[in-house]
Amino acid sequence: MRCRSARCSANRPRNASPVWHWSVSPRPSTVFALLRGAALAYRVSLAVGLCYFGLITSLSTILQQHPADHERERVMALWIMGFGGTVAISNLVAGPLIDATSVTAVLLVGAARALGLSGYARLGDESPDAVTPAGRRAARARPPGCP
Repeated sequence: MRCRSARCSANRPRNASPVWHWSVSPRPSTVFALLRGAALAYRVSLAVGLCYFGLITSLSTILQQHPADHERERVMALWIMGFGGTVAISNLVAGPLIDATSVTAVLLVGAARALGLSGYARLGDESPDAVTPAGRRAARARPPGCP
């Protein structure tokens, strides 16, 4: 029996997407920080937005895979409230920092932090399913060719 689901890929673990997005996102962010012309900046901002959207979507997907069905709505409500709150707080912090330094400096620090998070994300790259008893049972029940 062959596994055709997008979640079952023999080539990469299910939680590889955030690691990939974190390792790619500092590149367009750095380019965006160093640009001085508006025409190219609009094009690069599309790449920055796609990396951001892909990262947040993949993190949300992984978060939804682990809680029990009756816990998921509460966990996701906290995710949305926490995520929305941190965006507003980061804007309040970035404003005075930009006034004190420059937009370029703040964006480069953000790109450097994203690069650091990509290294941190690689440390925990093994699948969390493999360390729980339910995950081990599910791994044994998967068809051949599925991780």
